[in-house]
Amino acid sequence: MVATRVRRSPRRDRYRAVVTDLVRAQAPVVMGVLNVTPDSFSDGGRYADLDAAVAHGVRLRAAGAQLVDVGGESTRPGADRVDARTEVDRVVPVVRELTAAGVPVSIDTIRARVAEAALAAGADVVNDVSGGLADPDMARVVRDAGCPWVLMHWRGHSRGMRELASYTDVVADVRAELGQRVDEALRAGVAADRIIVDPGLGFAKTAAHNWELSARLPELLDLGFPLLFGASRKSYLGRLLADAHGEPRPTDGRESATIATSLLAVAAGAWGVRVHDVRGTVDALAVWRATGSPRLAAASRRPGRPLGPRPDRPDGNRPDRDRPDGKRPDGKRTGGGRAGSGRPMSDRIELTGLRAHGRHGVYDFERAQGQDFVVDAVLELDLAPAARSDEVADTVHYGELAERLVAVVTGEPVNLIETLADRLLTVCLADARVTAATVTVHKPEAPVPHTFTDVAVTIDPGPGPMTRAVLSLGSNLGDRLGHLRSAVDALGEAVLLVSGVYETPPWGDADQPAYLNAVLLAEDPAVTARDWLDRARAAERAAGRTRDPQRRFGPRTLDVDVIAVWGDDGEPVVSDDPELTLPHPRAHLRAFVLRPWIDIQPYGRLPGHGWLTDLLNAEPIAGDALELSPRPDLAIESTV
Repeated sequence: MVATRVRRSPRRDRYRAVVTDLVRAQAPVVMGVLNVTPDSFSDGGRYADLDAAVAHGVRLRAAGAQLVDVGGESTRPGADRVDARTEVDRVVPVVRELTAAGVPVSIDTIRARVAEAALAAGADVVNDVSGGLADPDMARVVRDAGCPWVLMHWRGHSRGMRELASYTDVVADVRAELGQRVDEALRAGVAADRIIVDPGLGFAKTAAHNWELSARLPELLDLGFPLLFGASRKSYLGRLLADAHGEPRPTDGRESATIATSLLAVAAGAWGVRVHDVRGTVDALAVWRATGSPRLAAASRRPGRPLGPRPDRPDGNRPDRDRPDGKRPDGKRTGGGRAGSGRPMSDRIELTGLRAHGRHGVYDFERAQGQDFVVDAVLELDLAPAARSDEVADTVHYGELAERLVAVVTGEPVNLIETLADRLLTVCLADARVTAATVTVHKPEAPVPHTFTDVAVTIDPGPGPMTRAVLSLGSNLGDRLGHLRSAVDALGEAVLLVSGVYETPPWGDADQPAYLNAVLLAEDPAVTARDWLDRARAAERAAGRTRDPQRRFGPRTLDVDVIAVWGDDGEPVVSDDPELTLPHPRAHLRAFVLRPWIDIQPYGRLPGHGWLTDLLNAEPIAGDALELSPRPDLAIESTV
């Protein structure tokens, strides 16, 4: 047997922060609706003008929307389509202006061409109501960009959708059809951690279908992907609230019902809600959180929430761990233990010998004839809930896992089985309950001109979840840009994302030169908060800096501050150490930290303080945001 062990290295991609801070968010995400069309069912024509659209998008963000969903083609029942050029002309200027103003944007379109143009203008998410069915090129655009993709359940265009509202069991049918869309996306090479699903209320569905989907939302959550719920102002709510003469409630009178359905969806486990009234929804969610974020009983069996930073705990504490270093007795790191048990995870599901015919390989005859591949998958997760409930919803459905793995093997050909194994691993890690996974791909019929038994590749994503840190960089002496670059070089492969460069006036001594500032996001396994501080100090020393404890605001060749650290359990690290106070006690007051940080994490939060964009707009801010000068002519490019 020939075995090659491959470890994933951190991916440096534009949308990593979006995935970490939005798609994997624990708190419910609120998506604000911005229709720049003349004929949308609720607000058609109100925001068709560029200035009006941008102003409304800014208002939605200020009201608490984590995403503003910009759409340039009405999808109301019976609506006529517009051509692609018209749609691009409507949405791209709005997307460009909003993103320039710091407003995170998703593009609501079913056209690949429009999505590509909007992503180029700064959009972060593609919200495709057709789930990829309307334009077969959409999967390529999303895959190549690497952005999150909302796949909605859809059966046809608006003009004919009413005739398609026929189901044996609407929940089971929608679940199955959404699963097919997910499989197609995975087969096309879209990463599983970039996929969001949406049941598509009102799209080829009657009022009864909408209510049934709402009542049985946990069954859709079993797909294992974040779920977006969009009931805002829809006609079935208007009919529910009809007056004594049977006249449906007008759209502007459906907000309370929208808030109620949105809140129930969140309580049932929905990842996010798409609404017109952002302020009312945000207020309702604040009440929900204040009461302990109660869940509906029917939602108690839903899969675990996605991995990633968890909401700030009011007491700032981290959950108990079996050992301070987060290791098992055998030295292997763990992503956590059973809830409340204080011991590490050791349960696993093993699916071995899964055989499927694929056309992967570097030779033409391998692509033409194909051959059998054999997959072994090992998933680590907590199986205690399933053991107690005897419900398949509380574990990974290995039959469905097998179907998804086979869909990748039989799907788009790749040259290397290393690439195939990596895509299969992504499928295994898509379920948020899975804390670790290993995938081995066997190629027993490989074109090797010698006698052999097997060729296999094993993908192991490493020793467990990564710890992450945000560090700020500043320099106002000597080769300022060179010093910032030296800090990035010193951190090496741990660096994931680096912000743009900003020039700022000195803070403190008035006779100092101006500073260059930037922020970076780093990630590394088995690194403590103290380790990040040691790395920061080492980078400063290498740049020739000697710290003077008596002069807090003096000029310096290089200043590297540890702003925030998240442990391998996803919790923000809290420290009162005089040498390392975490989160940084003054970061929320520093525009020269917040503004660059937003560059790399537009949905980021400073633990204990809130959303970065809210902090940047708050008073007082040290180093007024208006005095920050972007330096697009300067870029920090690592030389290692």
